[in-house]
Amino acid sequence: MFDWENSADADLIAADDVGKLAYAVDNQTVALTSNTGARPVAGVISEVVNGRPYVWSSPVVPEFEDSTAQNAAIDALEASVASASHAIEIPFQCGIVAAGTPLAAFADNASSNPGLTIVDNKSMGVRWNNNASQTAVFCKFVMPADIDTSKNATLEFLVSKSGATVGDAVKMTVGLFNQVAAALHDADTDFGGDSSALAGNATAKTVSKLTLTLTASNLAAAGSAVTMSYKPKDGTLGTDDAILHGVRLVYTGKALT
Repeated sequence: MFDWENSADADLIAADDVGKLAYAVDNQTVALTSNTGARPVAGVISEVVNGRPYVWSSPVVPEFEDSTAQNAAIDALEASVASASHAIEIPFQCGIVAAGTPLAAFADNASSNPGLTIVDNKSMGVRWNNNASQTAVFCKFVMPADIDTSKNATLEFLVSKSGATVGDAVKMTVGLFNQVAAALHDADTDFGGDSSALAGNATAKTVSKLTLTLTASNLAAAGSAVTMSYKPKDGTLGTDDAILHGVRLVYTGKALT
């Protein structure tokens, strides 16, 4: 129920009008008549208190045929909501290696065998040993229903290192393949790449956000599946280990219709 200003003159709503329809003059005023169809229905009059009508109505603000300025303001608000950043979390910790093997517990050794770990008893993540050639982990996500595929999207990776070796300026190497309805599951070409780099001499254990821009032309329609692989870029871990703490897809929402 909404509290409105009352119109005047012949359109004034009185206590005897309870149960009748009220018509919106603007976004704060209602009247008793439709003005020959120029005013949309605001709802049913429930009561009139001290000259102010209370109307049972939808919380959606109606668009007014006779108010270009009001309609423009509503359109601008809708565009603002649509253009805001949206995000989905990608469950990277459920990944597998290429052979289909689920991630095991991390083993600290000279091999590139990424595994799950609780770092320093506080942070769950996927950890890679310092190795010249790294093993990729695979996971999957679905393109969100409200994504605007005409705009670029961004992958964000939260990564830290066990040390502060300046030469270990880690990037994440990402592989991406779309699986689209009615297309072959291997039809797509890799549209991934290397993320931005972590500062090699950042204080040990500092979590950095690494980003990779996904070009709009490579984004599949909402509801399509995406297979993603990720690993520290080969040659960027010579001394330190790398730990992945989180992944998300940041995108622009579709305009409201």
